[in-house]
Amino acid sequence: MSSSSQAIAGAMDTQIMAQDITARNIANVVTPGFKRNIALVESMSKGSGASGISTPTVTGIGLDLSQGPLQATGNDMNFGIQGEGFFAIETPEGRPSTRATGRSASMRTAAS
Repeated sequence: MSSSSQAIAGAMDTQIMAQDITARNIANVVTPGFKRNIALVESMSKGSGASGISTPTVTGIGLDLSQGPLQATGNDMNFGIQGEGFFAIETPEGRPSTRATGRSASMRTAAS
């Protein structure tokens, strides 16, 4: 495959990954506490001088931690965080739960 064909294929891959990230962000636009992902793109060069080809490449996925809007729900057991931080939840066994960490929470009391 020629270097120009490789550059075009690489650019197409980058666009597909960026579209996947955008689709994930749109799908979660109403998810409470969701933080959007950002495609981290870098220009990769092949060759040198005038014959060199520069191709944008997704080098990672970032997380936008900017403050979102807080909404009053009327439920005293719903919480939100203004400013930096996350909720850290413990499992009934006393271990931290990595699956329950977030910035939005709807709490409930344990059944007696």
